Amino acid sequence: MVRGTTTVPLRSLHAAEWDRTYDCAIAGWDEEPPPVLGELLAEHASPPPARVLDVGCGLGTTARWLADRSYTVTACDFSVQAIDEARRRTAAGSPVRYEVLDVTAHVPPNPFPVVLDRGVLHT
Repeated sequence: MVRGTTTVPLRSLHAAEWDRTYDCAIAGWDEEPPPVLGELLAEHASPPPARVLDVGCGLGTTARWLADRSYTVTACDFSVQAIDEARRRTAAGSPVRYEVLDVTAHVPPNPFPVVLDRGVLHT
C-alpha cells in the first residue's frame, strides 16, 4: 500500500452476502436521487410514462422517485432482502414492479428505453 492511501475492498457479487447486508444494517447509501437525475432524464430519456429499468434498486428509493414522476418502473436487485424491504416501503397501488433478478446474468425479454444504474457497475 502506498503511504497516504487506503484500500477499499470490492463489494461482493454474491446475493447471499448482500442479503445479510440488508438484513443486518441500515443502508447508508440509500438516499434520494440527486437533482441532476431529473435533468438527465429530461435531456436524454423518453418522457413519462416511458418504461425504466432500475438495476440494483436496493430499497427502491429511486424507483419510487421515478414512479412519482410518472415513469413506468421495473426495479430489480439480486438481494431478496432488499426487494422485500423495497416492497414494504412502497405504497399499495404503486406502479413500481419489483423483481429479484441478477442483471449481470439476465437479458430482459423486452428492451427498456431507459436503464438506470446508480450502483451496480461500480460495485
